[in-house]
Amino acid sequence: MPHRYNPFTKKLEWGWNKSEIEEIAEAIATERVKYAEVNTFADLPMATENTGKICVVKNATGILLINKKQRGLYRSDGLAWQRLGA
Repeated sequence: MPHRYNPFTKKLEWGWNKSEIEEIAEAIATERVKYAEVNTFADLPMATENTGKICVVKNATGILLINKKQRGLYRSDGLAWQRLGA
């Protein structure tokens, strides 16, 4: 997951910024980019074998506050799948 230094809070912040997520969402909406789609988070391929790849998870699963996995875009960082928030 990317990180940035925030000069206002003087802290290192982790996560994707809104413009990066919007750019990916727009690319999908205009069909400029086609990402692999899976039904659930459990159906994602091994993160270690898909570093840098993005997949669309079509359905949420799990129990809220216990093991909930949202639908949306996920990107492999080489160790795990990280939700992009779109």
